[in-house]
Amino acid sequence: MELAIGGLRAKVERATLLASGQVLTCEQSDDRLVLKGLPATQPDSIAGVTLIKHECSAPPKQVLGAGYAVLE
Repeated sequence: MELAIGGLRAKVERATLLASGQVLTCEQSDDRLVLKGLPATQPDSIAGVTLIKHECSAPPKQVLGAGYAVLE
């Protein structure tokens, strides 16, 4: 399973599932982070929530654009 996050401006050095500590594969370009290796089922079957811990090279900042306009 994969998850894409757009507009993240900080370099993600490591991403893990908070519940299990499982390390996720990160592929990052200028405007997109793709996390790979997510489990097919939720780690927490009761809450149905998955927390992903990101360790970044700088404080994380997300900038989203609409067309060519950048929203900050």
